[in-house]
Amino acid sequence: MNKKDEKVCFVIMPISDVDGYEPKHFELVYQDIIKIACKNAGYTAIRADDVKQTNLIHKDILHKILESPMAICDLSSNNPNVLFELGIRQAFDKPTVLIKDTSTDFIFDLSPLRYTEYTRVQNYRDVLKSQELVGDAIKKTEQSSEDSNNINSLINLLSLPKAATLKDEINNETDKFNILLLQQINEILDEIKSISSYNVDNIIQGDINRNEIWTLITQLKNLINNGCPKPIIKKNYYDIEKRIKEFDDNLSNYEKKSLNKELENIKNYFTL
Repeated sequence: MNKKDEKVCFVIMPISDVDGYEPKHFELVYQDIIKIACKNAGYTAIRADDVKQTNLIHKDILHKILESPMAICDLSSNNPNVLFELGIRQAFDKPTVLIKDTSTDFIFDLSPLRYTEYTRVQNYRDVLKSQELVGDAIKKTEQSSEDSNNINSLINLLSLPKAATLKDEINNETDKFNILLLQQINEILDEIKSISSYNVDNIIQGDINRNEIWTLITQLKNLINNGCPKPIIKKNYYDIEKRIKEFDDNLSNYEKKSLNKELENIKNYFTL
């Protein structure tokens, strides 16, 4: 197959190292599982860092998100940048395979959608099994892509009225793309930000213990590392601080000191 005829599967996933994961963890997931699964399903995997070395959402990357006939989105670690790119893809109801590791909880209810899980710790047999599962998911998504009831769609999940479309009266392709950005990006950002906020808000409800406190702090630090908006961090910082105070009598002086140090670092993020 020549370059012109190849089918591209754009991969939306964490690229940098993530707190709580081994260094290069997601690079290995990409190389050992996703790229091979795509090849076995007849696609060539392309990731954002294959398109352009940048920390920004570049136009070339947006083109790949929107124009690739297939996409895989790895929701492991609930990365806000991944959610943002997924939101763009899903705003147009494009075929998308959702995957995540078994240690990641969804930040919103994805029960109506199909998703594939892979084990976080990958031995040889786990890698082979994950390749097979992801490859099968790609093939099934491709087969059902013509049926709107079967596409993995956040349009339906979020009860949005319809998928985004380009205005017909715009003829120039560059103008179409620029108008698309103006029309859609702000709406998608608002939706993803609300989902991210909903995530932490719901995590902190109910009873809390030591492990849950540290989990909350770790998740908030992950959101910071992935550029989550400061107002969301600030709101959830004070919610967590309040919960810690409610649990104060059950904490040792050492635990209080350690927690306060972590909270101070988090607070510096949205105050500096």
